Amino acid sequence: MTSGKTPADTLRALIDAAGVTQLQALNELNQGLVKPIAVSTWKAYLSAADSKRRRTCPDSILRHAVARLTRGSNHQQADSGSLE
Repeated sequence: MTSGKTPADTLRALIDAAGVTQLQALNELNQGLVKPIAVSTWKAYLSAADSKRRRTCPDSILRHAVARLTRGSNHQQADSGSLE
């Protein structure tokens, strides 16, 4: 996680970069998890800092999100012929 960013900021940036909705990101993230994340928990992880529903996303979930949500964008770049 980069300095100055909250876990929620990091998750939102990953979702934006992947070009998917929050629910699509959750479905992708739940692939490979023994205990899937509930929609209400996911929304709590993405909530604004001043929200009463706010929960801090665990580092293990952030790492899994990076692995699952950036993997698809790498495949899209390869399919589009990008050399990056």
